[in-house]
Amino acid sequence: MQFNTVAEFVLYVIPGFIALEVYRAAYPVKTRSDFVSLTWSAIFGIMISYFLIWINGTLLSNVLHYTAGSLPSFEFLLGLICFGLAIGLIRILLHFLRFKVAASYKAFRGLNPDPQSVWVQVNRTNNRQWATVFLDDASIYLGFIETYKYDPDAIDQDFLLGQARRVDENLNVLYSVDGLGVYLNTKNVKRIEFYKGESDPKSIK
Repeated sequence: MQFNTVAEFVLYVIPGFIALEVYRAAYPVKTRSDFVSLTWSAIFGIMISYFLIWINGTLLSNVLHYTAGSLPSFEFLLGLICFGLAIGLIRILLHFLRFKVAASYKAFRGLNPDPQSVWVQVNRTNNRQWATVFLDDASIYLGFIETYKYDPDAIDQDFLLGQARRVDENLNVLYSVDGLGVYLNTKNVKRIEFYKGESDPKSIK
């Protein structure tokens, strides 16, 4: 593979960029510098491009009309984009499988991917527990974190407390929230206490 123009180089970086963005859409990390992003895009992009060229020449009888040293054909460009999407989705699947295997079998705990955030770790699907949320205005809510947001670049995160109930300091229910729940932001939270194995928050004392 030879790069005769900057435009041709950019074209071959595209699949790497797509693969990274698809994966990061599911598993976000803090924003990286342009240099780091471009470097990883180039590494993944060139690997994907070489792989596609090999498949096209070996298995597909050049159905994508690739010619070395020239700008890629429309078919080959479409193949680069599709391969970029596929690699991104495969990485998401592998991440998910690592998590499921590690969560299901103690012997494979080492495969558990690093969530890179305590907030993400405590809100994983296998950690659904009733939670008491203490706010900075002295109000207390009992429920479970139904949905949450994780933006690595943000200091505070949004979340929805489902089946929420306003309680006093002794966890006596003052009233139940009749609706989706309580929308909260971690900037207003002083602490969250989690309760294991409770089928109903009424039983928590």
